[in-house]
Amino acid sequence: MNQSLLLKALRNEPCPRPPIWFMRQAGRYLPEYLATRAEAGSFMHLCQNPELACEVTLQPLRRFKLDAAILFSDILVIPDAMGMGLYFDGGPQFRTPLSSLSNSARYKSIDAHKDLGYQGQAIKNIKAQLDSQTPLIGFAGSPWTIACYMLAPGKANGFQSIVDACTNQSQGLKKLLDHLASCIVETLQAQIDAGCDVVMLFDSWGGLLSQDHYQSFSLDFIERILEQLPSDIPSIIFSKGASAYLPLMAQTRAHALGIDDTITLKQAREVVPFDKALQGNLSVDLLQSDAQTISQKVKEVLESHPWPGHIFNLSHGISKETKPETIAHIIDSVHQHCLNPSTHKA
Repeated sequence: MNQSLLLKALRNEPCPRPPIWFMRQAGRYLPEYLATRAEAGSFMHLCQNPELACEVTLQPLRRFKLDAAILFSDILVIPDAMGMGLYFDGGPQFRTPLSSLSNSARYKSIDAHKDLGYQGQAIKNIKAQLDSQTPLIGFAGSPWTIACYMLAPGKANGFQSIVDACTNQSQGLKKLLDHLASCIVETLQAQIDAGCDVVMLFDSWGGLLSQDHYQSFSLDFIERILEQLPSDIPSIIFSKGASAYLPLMAQTRAHALGIDDTITLKQAREVVPFDKALQGNLSVDLLQSDAQTISQKVKEVLESHPWPGHIFNLSHGISKETKPETIAHIIDSVHQHCLNPSTHKA
């Protein structure tokens, strides 16, 4: 059995320290990423080139003492594979956008092994270079979050019409979400077949929904996806801004729940049973702070969850303004505190 820290934490087994990885750990804050991105010519070419996607995935592990890699890709490659033609121009855009929920003929099925074959090849390349103690995380967006971008591309603050559709176009919306759930199962299964050890679902816009709508339009579809994946592959779900719904998330088959900074890990543990690991939750707002402040906040995060089943991460993804030295300092602070928690000073 793989004894990596991440897999042990996902099984709620005691670890000498929490495993550490970061959402968006490969990205624009790294100069080596920017060089590879320039070589690729565009973000989509970077995602679709297995050799360059492998390189970008491995870059942060060469620089930092991380306990997991995460596949470099994008949650919107699924609608791209459906024929919508994803590109980026000040945000995600589609060459053939979905004009309305009634346009069900546009809901093309995908063959993830073929249509997203570049992901599978990148995964194989990555696994060939990772050591046996470093697991690879595959991922996809949740149906709700992908639908938000499909119906309002590039409008992160303009999703009210999709939220309203939960009430006034519920059947049409659920038809889209159902189709996306099937595509996501295909995608994650293909990632697992290629060698991913863990899968994660990013529900970035779940916090927009009321509790009833969150259950019906987001979590029900997430659970449907998890039920169709192999039970021996650990899964993580992260629903940003939805900490009030953690008791609902805890009822799913997910092995771990990602926690943002709207709640402490201790508060999360009060409503999440110990058979679920918790991942998080140093605030990304701290990434521009001084070293002493960061060390103190790292200490507070670690001490707020003294039990097994903790994965150290951020409250969201690393921002492009972050200095690589800051990430190195966070990791060192975790190591130092866990080596000698009684005497470590911020």
